[in-house]
Amino acid sequence: MSEIVYRYIDYVSHSDREEILALYQTVFHVVPDYDNVFCRLRSPLGVVAVDRNSGRIAGHFTTLRFIAQISGKCLPFRMSMGFMVSPERRGEGIALNLYRHLRQAILKNDDAAFVIGFPNDTSYKMHIQHMEYELQRDYHFITLPPKTSCGTGRYRLTDDILKGYSTKSQQMYNSLEHSAEYMLWRYGDPKYDKWLSENGRVFISTRFMDKADLLYWSEDCSEGDLLDFAAFLYKTQGVKRVATWNTSAFLDAFPAETRNYHMCINYLNASPEKRADIQKNWFFYMGDCELF
Repeated sequence: MSEIVYRYIDYVSHSDREEILALYQTVFHVVPDYDNVFCRLRSPLGVVAVDRNSGRIAGHFTTLRFIAQISGKCLPFRMSMGFMVSPERRGEGIALNLYRHLRQAILKNDDAAFVIGFPNDTSYKMHIQHMEYELQRDYHFITLPPKTSCGTGRYRLTDDILKGYSTKSQQMYNSLEHSAEYMLWRYGDPKYDKWLSENGRVFISTRFMDKADLLYWSEDCSEGDLLDFAAFLYKTQGVKRVATWNTSAFLDAFPAETRNYHMCINYLNASPEKRADIQKNWFFYMGDCELF
């Protein structure tokens, strides 16, 4: 078996771009927007496993840098992405070595207090048993109902809402900081529909064939606001299904898919006091991750 070596990635140089995208296609059957994900704003820190003989990439693991609102205060953290090993090289310990190299790099070069990951059912046990992650919360996809007893409000499409966007931190849970910079980076692409309701609520959705995914909504939305907007999508967008994550407790009552994503935390440079704050309840929107 060829020897594997590990090295860090200079994403901006694009030297590994084609092989990383090809590995995404092979493993996850998707091709991410490389420039937007890896070359703008989010300070990616990643590692590749390279076959010394062929020079080909056999595995990849990266993290993006974000800011979290932890008990109402800002704290830098990283979110893991693109954790993958070529099918023909699995079982060689490459995945664990990728993790060890990447964790060492973050501890040495970054001020992140923790890493968040969303392993699926396949990789969840590895994260918990061998990669020092701790389970925080399970998320799954749910389907919102096509009808609601609430009155359907009026909504208009607008891209301008992201330019001056700001959100108030909710003290009852931890979350990403949804600053204007973040929102423009995450949702600036025209494929995301930005809706503004008549009462000033923001909703962001995207559509694939006859399905709409509800990715984000204003933090002060009520259950009725959310169901109203779902009813609006069913009525005006010609979709047969509106899906989102079970982000709020009331959403657990709706039909769920079997796919589960396990929000896990790997603590890095966090004191015991800060760790206790990080462990508090978390609120993640479906759009906060690239899992839809």
